[in-house]
Amino acid sequence: MLRRARDLMYWPAMTQDIKQIADNCEACQRMKPQNQKETLKQHDDGQQCWTKIGTDLFEISGRQYLVTVDYFSNFIEVDYLPKTTADDC
Repeated sequence: MLRRARDLMYWPAMTQDIKQIADNCEACQRMKPQNQKETLKQHDDGQQCWTKIGTDLFEISGRQYLVTVDYFSNFIEVDYLPKTTADDC
């Protein structure tokens, strides 16, 4: 409802007004999603160095990098990747 209204018009306090209308609308309340929030699950940090790691790729100034994190020691390693295609493996 809010997205559609923003596409068509604007007035001060529009967001609050539309949310108030939706909160007081019986049909809106019946039809809104009733998904329960998933509780966060804390992962373990491993039993020794390098038994559990995390990796991610990122780009800075057009250059690709791989970051690797050891969860046990919190050691971070960043490696420059000059090529990132499968042909270069």
